[in-house]
Amino acid sequence: MTILYIEDNSSDFELLDLSLRKSKVKYKLLRAETKDQVKESLKTNLDLVLSDYNLNSFTGRDALKIVREYDPLLPFICISGTVGEEQAVELLHEGADDFLLKKNVKKLPIIIEKALANRKLQKEKVSFQKELIHKNNILDSILNSFEDIIFFKDGEGKYLRANASYCKFLGIKEDAILGKRDQDIFDENALDKTEETDKYVTQNKKSLTYEWVFPDEEGETKILEITKNPVIDGNDKVGIVGFCRDITEKKQMEMQSAKNQQILNQAEKLTSSASFEYDTEMDIMNCSPHMLKMMSIKSPNKQISSMRFLKLIYKDDIAIFKEEFEKVLETKTSCTIEHRFVPFGTDEIRYGRTSISADYNDTERDIFYGTIIDTTQDHELNRSLMSVQENERNTIASELHDNLGQKLSACTIFLDSLSEKYPEDQELIKVSKMTNDSLQEIRSMSSTLSLNSVKEFGLANSIKQLQTQIPLAVGFDLNISLIEERISEFISSQTFRIVQEGISNIQKHSKAKNIGVELRQDQSIIHLKIKDDGVGFDTISGRKGNGLRNIEQRVKKCNGLLHIDSVPDAGTLIDIKLPIS
Repeated sequence: MTILYIEDNSSDFELLDLSLRKSKVKYKLLRAETKDQVKESLKTNLDLVLSDYNLNSFTGRDALKIVREYDPLLPFICISGTVGEEQAVELLHEGADDFLLKKNVKKLPIIIEKALANRKLQKEKVSFQKELIHKNNILDSILNSFEDIIFFKDGEGKYLRANASYCKFLGIKEDAILGKRDQDIFDENALDKTEETDKYVTQNKKSLTYEWVFPDEEGETKILEITKNPVIDGNDKVGIVGFCRDITEKKQMEMQSAKNQQILNQAEKLTSSASFEYDTEMDIMNCSPHMLKMMSIKSPNKQISSMRFLKLIYKDDIAIFKEEFEKVLETKTSCTIEHRFVPFGTDEIRYGRTSISADYNDTERDIFYGTIIDTTQDHELNRSLMSVQENERNTIASELHDNLGQKLSACTIFLDSLSEKYPEDQELIKVSKMTNDSLQEIRSMSSTLSLNSVKEFGLANSIKQLQTQIPLAVGFDLNISLIEERISEFISSQTFRIVQEGISNIQKHSKAKNIGVELRQDQSIIHLKIKDDGVGFDTISGRKGNGLRNIEQRVKKCNGLLHIDSVPDAGTLIDIKLPIS
């Protein structure tokens, strides 16, 4: 070690050096006689300072002051032969580590060892205090960074620490909280609850979470969620750390959400509808209670996968439904799909209308919202109306064919006979021609009104017969590829009516020179395209006529999909997909 000895007497310096040599202390001894020399020596790496008390130009007390200004923890031992006990005590009070009479210099190694040990402890204590202060500052910084209220209590219920949020909540500074109990801070209404919960936590050594409802300064109701946890020290004394959060807004939102859910449930019940939220990333459908009931699904968390949902769609409608569903997910657009579904665990086929649209407000996730309306009753009513309409059509067709048609046939025979007798009578020839034309129109009208041809000759042949109603000046391209045995009678009749309505609509409005009909079957789907090269129309702002509305209604009744692509002066394409049954 390096020792500085402040001594102006050479003999005393040599005597101390000799005494240290006889000990086991390994040292390097430096000497200073003046203040300047002391200050210069302190710039070196010293381990200990020894100093005489009575020096020529200054005293040991002056030397101690110089050393302490430089290093408060550098060991300092005063050695003197004349200083009294009172002066020695004063030196110790002013920061000296020990005092030794020169006549007892043999004891110096022991005193040095003791001084070094004490200083080591002091340095460790200072380092520990600095570390503690640093950690406390970090803790304070962390605690005060939370908007939530945080506090600590000891085993006697006294506050040890409270963060800035708690001080702000109480409207007082932390100094006014520390060391206080709840009875020093809260009124009687709050005191009972806080003491009761403190007692539970300390006695049971268990955490506790509860809510505290109270009016604020403006009289508005506030709600705090308070969690208290036990903290056990080495003496088995239980303290408390508490966390409080203002959940007023959360509670209000929960109440509003519950109210909205109640309204939604009531609305769904009244409209025979259901709703869901679909998260594409998680592949989870969060279903409303009415949807679970509608589909006869049991799910404790009200969640199902898209695959499970698709399994509830009727088998012949799955392909069309899945295609449109995946299209919506890919393009983030909206669509409405008519379809059938079979509630889980049943054989009952019901009719539904599902609408799906993307949530454009959520930019982080791909969320879609959907509604399902049970249209079974409407569908059955529409089927009944369609049945009545078809019966009326058949009756009218039968009357035209069997009654009026027969009479006109007899008239044509009679007029033909007269024309042979009077070949020059132009009026008679004119009446004969008008009668024949009327008979042909009645036969055509009868064929149009009746679906007997579809039942007797099949869908493909019936559509081919429609070509006879198209003027020769208009080109007609027909392409049919069907397995008719797999197609239900209802779908066949509606497909025929759609083609019939489409061709009629083109002839009335499009001024087309060419008409094309493509009808093909792809497993469980019928794909129908009707196109022309006529005047077209604006599908966005243009109004749909009765013909297109009729087609649209028939497609819906078949649980199919309809897409119309038309541009003014560029023709029209009607693209339809229907299930085979």
